Amino acid sequence: MTRFRASTASIEAMTEIHQGLLETVLSNAEEVYRARHPEALHDSRVAVRRTRSALTQIKGVYPPEAVAHFSREFKWFGSRTGPLRDLDVFLLIIPDYERALGTEGPLHLDPLVRLLREKRRREVRRLRSFHRSRRLERLLTQWEQFLADPGTWGPEGPLARHPIQTVSSDRVLARFGKIQRKTRKLTGPASAEALHRIRIDCKKLRYLLTFFQGLYPPEGVDPLMGELRILQDHLGRLNDLRVQCDTLAGLAQELVDSGAAAPPTMIAVGRLMGRLETERSRELQSSPQALNRFFGKEIRDRFQRLFQST
Repeated sequence: MTRFRASTASIEAMTEIHQGLLETVLSNAEEVYRARHPEALHDSRVAVRRTRSALTQIKGVYPPEAVAHFSREFKWFGSRTGPLRDLDVFLLIIPDYERALGTEGPLHLDPLVRLLREKRRREVRRLRSFHRSRRLERLLTQWEQFLADPGTWGPEGPLARHPIQTVSSDRVLARFGKIQRKTRKLTGPASAEALHRIRIDCKKLRYLLTFFQGLYPPEGVDPLMGELRILQDHLGRLNDLRVQCDTLAGLAQELVDSGAAAPPTMIAVGRLMGRLETERSRELQSSPQALNRFFGKEIRDRFQRLFQST
């Protein structure tokens, strides 16, 4: 929740947001390094994504050179922690797979689980090396110094001294409008790629609302965040099902290449992929309804009333 006021200069509000996100990254660093608690890695990754999102979405506040440098470096930061997070998520859903396969599921999926755990052990070693890297140490040091004095990277952006509520309202409406235009271009069943791009844009909109929700009446912003959460949940399920199918296909090939692909295991993996594809097909069919609900006239008017009047 934001603590600054609507009249706070944008550069002061943005540094406050970024300092809070940096505290989250640093407070989870030890647990991420040990890789014992997936929640710590998740919280750190969310903070890194939000850091980069705030850098790239709220333009005209920080010095441009700083935005270009730090957005590139935080993108690198996030990419290095992604593989371990993906493995942790996959291991967490294995019990669901076993239940879907019935009583013989656990036995048949054992080779798959062993492969995932071995890949996780290798990824943990890479993550520990990454956390000791000079590049990461330099990034966090530079970022902390920048937040203490953004002027060291050059002149402030043209919006740096504008009231944060004016800047945030403009950015929220711009992001909402961009997504709305994308959805209007969809004809017939939307492709997985198009829905994935809309999902990313919705995530960016959610970050903006989260950063600045304290500037707006709760009775106005909270229901909009709730509606956005419903759409994000739908698009997230679609993306998760696609990723799971692709990952299962890749893991199955690794089992074949290693000689650990016993017929019962391959049959079990094939059955799982069939179930996931069926579920994904059902979700795809409901996508137009989910998009129309959020980008219809009612919610569009509520966005306009709340953010255009401030």
